[in-house]
Amino acid sequence: MIGSLAAAFSMFSKIPVPGYEWKEEDRTYLLAFFPAVGVAEGIIFVLCFAICSLLYINPILEAVLLTAATVLVTGGIHLDGFCDVHDALASYAGVEKRRGILKDPNTGAFAVIHLIIYFLLLTSAYLEVQSVRQMLTVAFGFILSRALCGLLAFYWSSDLIDGSLAESVREADRDRSVMILGIFAAVSVCGMLLCNPFYAMTVFVGLLICALRYSQICEAAFDGINGDCSGWFLQRCELTIAFCVVLAGYLMELVIAWY
Repeated sequence: MIGSLAAAFSMFSKIPVPGYEWKEEDRTYLLAFFPAVGVAEGIIFVLCFAICSLLYINPILEAVLLTAATVLVTGGIHLDGFCDVHDALASYAGVEKRRGILKDPNTGAFAVIHLIIYFLLLTSAYLEVQSVRQMLTVAFGFILSRALCGLLAFYWSSDLIDGSLAESVREADRDRSVMILGIFAAVSVCGMLLCNPFYAMTVFVGLLICALRYSQICEAAFDGINGDCSGWFLQRCELTIAFCVVLAGYLMELVIAWY
């Protein structure tokens, strides 16, 4: 398990793991510890928010720094899948051609366009995250989104396209991995509910819609799911969580003002 934990940080983040060397048996719990990277990302997100607040940094600069922090922790590994999927979807080609685009290392114009829009939306959402409860809900979302990615990979294991994600699922201890992912998900859900039940419920609805669309789009466009699709889904989840928290905050203010 320690090897799998180190492998998860080595593969899915830019956080250094001194002395670690990849071993095939580390795939056993690789996906199970994927949310642990979300824990680290959440902690760094909270620290960045706290430092910006203490230094009274301009809100716009603060939002940019928060966005940059989330990318620097992961090294943009999931954004690579985000770009590949958008290039493939924009091609309007057949399934095999779209799968080929996912494997293409080159970045197309549509990927760049969607990436710019994504960063603008995410930065705008973080600009509206003002309260500590909102910030903590977003931080717990980094854990929940990764737990959801892992659980869905096991749930749709029969639909996985050959690749690193399919290998990780095949070589994993399925029952224990699902249990560990469930624990991560439960902890993050409890954390969100403690922060604010209304924020949490809004996030759950948003993630449910994301998961349903994830299944529909991948089945129709690629006839399956791979690591790029999972990365694309993760980025959409993080954006959805941020906007759901902001939306919930606005709705609460409207209700208070109404009464």
